[in-house]
Amino acid sequence: GEKATVRVPKGMYYILLASGAIWYGEEHLFGDSGSYARTEDIQIMGSNYYHTITLGGAENGNMASYGADPSQFQ
Repeated sequence: GEKATVRVPKGMYYILLASGAIWYGEEHLFGDSGSYARTEDIQIMGSNYYHTITLGGAENGNMASYGADPSQFQ
């Protein structure tokens, strides 16, 4: 339920999401039982623009996410 504001340079970005019950460290992340996803590409127009991203999904949201392989986090 908390928010964070991050300024990033103009460009194309995507977000990798990982979650799970047990953290095994940066190499193994949440292991085989973890949930891993990647968002579609997001175009950031510049530091004067604001984009709100709701983690965990939003009803009628406008950003898709897809399954990701844990190797994408390395």
